[in-house]
Amino acid sequence: MRKPHKKRIETMNMPYYELMMTDGTVCDLNGQPRVTRVNYVCYPAGKHEIYSFKESSTCEYDIIVLSSTLCAHPGKQLFQIKMFLLNGGKCWWQKK
Repeated sequence: MRKPHKKRIETMNMPYYELMMTDGTVCDLNGQPRVTRVNYVCYPAGKHEIYSFKESSTCEYDIIVLSSTLCAHPGKQLFQIKMFLLNGGKCWWQKK
């Protein structure tokens, strides 16, 4: 099993899942579609809030969202995290 990537939040290296959003609106500055990387980070005190939002380069954006729910997944397996995000923030085994 592959270990999840980690991102430093305050003084801790926390596992995260990156969601890449491509083909956004065309940027006036470079004529390319906008790109956004949303990093959902396991953070025990997180309440699904945006921790940071920055433009890393022209019309490319990085967002970090802190979520304690991701920490509860056994082994923080990427499949389970993906299913969590695709299921509107509910664990894949939970009923809607």
